[in-house]
Amino acid sequence: MSEVLNRCVTIFSRLDWDVSVDEVYKPRKDSKPLKPSFILRHNGKIYGFVEVIEKGNISQESLKKTMELSDRIIKHIKPIIFVLTNGYVFEVYHKGKSFGTLTVPPSPDNVNILLGL
Repeated sequence: MSEVLNRCVTIFSRLDWDVSVDEVYKPRKDSKPLKPSFILRHNGKIYGFVEVIEKGNISQESLKKTMELSDRIIKHIKPIIFVLTNGYVFEVYHKGKSFGTLTVPPSPDNVNILLGL
């Protein structure tokens, strides 16, 4: 696991998220599987996904793949929460709409309160 990914997993875990790294998500039988950096769960329920942008891996190809994955998640799956991060700032989306850029990602309780769940 890279340093940035490890940092992000630690941050989200400390905020009480159940984090699944290296998990493939398949929204429907007939859809293409997704492999985000990690999946966020709370109380056994999938809340969303986190995609980590690695500073050392910003080639055109990796950026293109990251943006395609993010676009697919944001526009088509529209999870409760999706976070695009470099480990220092967290661009948060709620059900496909931008919630804002944060310096600390939300905890499950914050998501439930802020987003009215």
